[in-house]
Amino acid sequence: MYKNKKVYFFLLIIIMLSLSLSSEVLNDQGLKKIYIIYSDSIQADSEIVSLDKNLNTRSNIQIPARDIVTSCNEKGTVLLPTSSDNKLFKIDKSETVKSSETDLGGDYIKYKNNEQLTLYNVSLEYNRINFICSDSQIKSLDIKDSLLLSADFDDKNIYVLGYKFDKNKEGDTFLFIIDKSEFKIKDEIKLMKNMRVYDTSLIDDKLFIGVDRKVDFLLYYDVKRSTLNKIEYKDYLKEGTMDTKKILYSDKYIFYISLDGNILQLNKASLDIVRNIKLNNKVILSACLDKDKLYSLSVDINKNNQIGLVDVFDCDNLDNINNLSVGPIRNTTPRDILILE
Repeated sequence: MYKNKKVYFFLLIIIMLSLSLSSEVLNDQGLKKIYIIYSDSIQADSEIVSLDKNLNTRSNIQIPARDIVTSCNEKGTVLLPTSSDNKLFKIDKSETVKSSETDLGGDYIKYKNNEQLTLYNVSLEYNRINFICSDSQIKSLDIKDSLLLSADFDDKNIYVLGYKFDKNKEGDTFLFIIDKSEFKIKDEIKLMKNMRVYDTSLIDDKLFIGVDRKVDFLLYYDVKRSTLNKIEYKDYLKEGTMDTKKILYSDKYIFYISLDGNILQLNKASLDIVRNIKLNNKVILSACLDKDKLYSLSVDINKNNQIGLVDVFDCDNLDNINNLSVGPIRNTTPRDILILE
């Protein structure tokens, strides 16, 4: 009897160890990579600093790219267009770097539902919208006398925010609505004069537009009703106005991330403003979400702008729960942050 108890005891230990090891393996497989992207505007020199969930450096990936200003995640592959060049760089899951030739001036890219949208600002005479459909068909549309800023898309349309210039080269901001099947502009909606729109996000049939400091309200276009709507935010900002750099959303919230350090949180269902926090003396360059955490990338206005500052916030209450500084890296400056599975 004693021997049987001993055997059972050892079997129990083995089972517990096996479960523990299996859990660790699953956790390792589920770990996220946090990528901070640095780039030089003059030299073909860029670098990705890869961090784990605890903000420890995993690796550094050097890229022979000039002036990367944006990025996106294509099923675990990072897509990096170049603003001052005609190349698209891809970093796969094994961190292998590949490049291909594209149009000049890739300033905005978005990938979702197996489709990819890229905005190219080639010249003031014309600029190009490039769309890769889920069946790999490539469609392009040139818009004359324009500057393309940001965009999003749904099943039927592509929504592009950009300037449209007159003969005197003065510009107004427009929302261009493009039919995806015919790939033609079916509507142009005039917004404010010279409003810089860094980001645009389609959330629950509402196109949230990244307003700048020229207005003192948030703006969204209701896709189903074809109406423009305002959200007043003056009571939630202690000073100044929003200069939106990024629009993010989770199951419960929408976040407007501002260049001047403001992070404005809205209830996703009601669109009521919940709270605002201000990162003092910081310029926020980009941000991303991972479930219940918001990651911001910024620089200190009073210090070296080559040093990237990462702050991690709880999505519910916007409490700061972690932070890190990265850099400087040669002559590069921090540009973007994103999370990969």
